[in-house]
Amino acid sequence: MINKFVLTGILFCLLLPCAYGLSEKMNLNYYIDHLNDDNLTRIEAITHIGDLGDVRGTDALIISLRSDGDWRVRSAAARTLGKINDKNAVEPLIYSLSSDTNEYVRSDAAWALGALNSTKAIGPLTEALKDVDPSVRSSAAYALGKFGAGREALLNSLNDEDANVRLAANWSLERVNQTSSSE
Repeated sequence: MINKFVLTGILFCLLLPCAYGLSEKMNLNYYIDHLNDDNLTRIEAITHIGDLGDVRGTDALIISLRSDGDWRVRSAAARTLGKINDKNAVEPLIYSLSSDTNEYVRSDAAWALGALNSTKAIGPLTEALKDVDPSVRSSAAYALGKFGAGREALLNSLNDEDANVRLAANWSLERVNQTSSSE
């Protein structure tokens, strides 16, 4: 038998979001509709799309990644595409990794490609180890470690001038060695 106070509490928790319009805010379309607002609202909307984890938001995120004029929005879109784990984002992320003018966007694209775990990204990530920005090189090295790939390029990165790149390359080489020893 259910205690009436427990039942009341359960009903309260189920109905409260509707009473305050919170269920609308959990709707993917609510956030997609805000991708044309001011910069900070767009970033917040992108973050919430990632929290929902709904792959139906991929197309809107790809548009933000490719065309938003604010690097912070493109960067948030890249991270979120990695978080929601839709393989349709691989090609746009590869393009951003190799072509975006902002190092934060390229770095987040590298991270997202590692999260997506698509072998299509191995070549572009290996190439990104030569990027002028150390944060991009570091993110690319970590991403390659998630694949257990890029051994030769990672060995070269152990001599990078930046300590974070060397650290990422070392961590990734440990993963590569674990992968090759288990095969």
